[in-house]
Amino acid sequence: MTVRSNARHSLALHSPCWAQAFRPGVVAAMHGLATRLGLDVTLPRGQTCCGLPAWDAGEMEAARAAARRSLRLFQPFMKVLTPSAGCLRMFHHHFPDLFAGQPEAAAALDLARRSQSWAAFLDAEIGAEALGLRFSGRIAYFQPCTQADAGPVQRLLAGVRGASLVSAATPVCCGFGANLSWRQPDLARVLGEQTVAALRLSGADLCVTDDAGCLSYLAPLMAKLQGPPLYHLAEFLAAA
Repeated sequence: MTVRSNARHSLALHSPCWAQAFRPGVVAAMHGLATRLGLDVTLPRGQTCCGLPAWDAGEMEAARAAARRSLRLFQPFMKVLTPSAGCLRMFHHHFPDLFAGQPEAAAALDLARRSQSWAAFLDAEIGAEALGLRFSGRIAYFQPCTQADAGPVQRLLAGVRGASLVSAATPVCCGFGANLSWRQPDLARVLGEQTVAALRLSGADLCVTDDAGCLSYLAPLMAKLQGPPLYHLAEFLAAA
């Protein structure tokens, strides 16, 4: 397997708190694939929450406390790769806002520059063809509302031999929405059920998403409402 130039450097794998609690296999899948690719990866110990739930609730001091931990843990690494679209948005946009005018401002901007989604890294540095992915069936992709660009995921899935991509008219949000699922549980439930219904109607044999929060919220609903199997992109890529 050929790895494109400059891909072998010191990489940190981000372990989102939701993945740790509800789907630890997501980060294990990232680490396993990275190891097979011969990448220099580290899973820093002591990772907790990036601070997104606190930020979403308006608790800025709590968000800063969580963010400072990430700044410290990821400081030594050239790149930080995350399997969570929501956490990536936190790194890219909210960390710089949280620390604007504060001593950590430069570090926050630096982490924003160095952080990248696992999908974007694989798309840019490895490529779908080199990954040699295979799956016989129809795949639907659920794009998290926090994901600004689904291009890398779409290109990786389009490169899966034997698979066809199908579209699903899902709501913008699955119902998880950081704090939405417990601030407005009735609305969240409706959005979740609409998402599952749309994925069922798509005729997909398998569904993929790229956010640990969406996965943890939708997976029980998919099982309850008999939707197609749902996997995180990292899990799918490691197994395909």
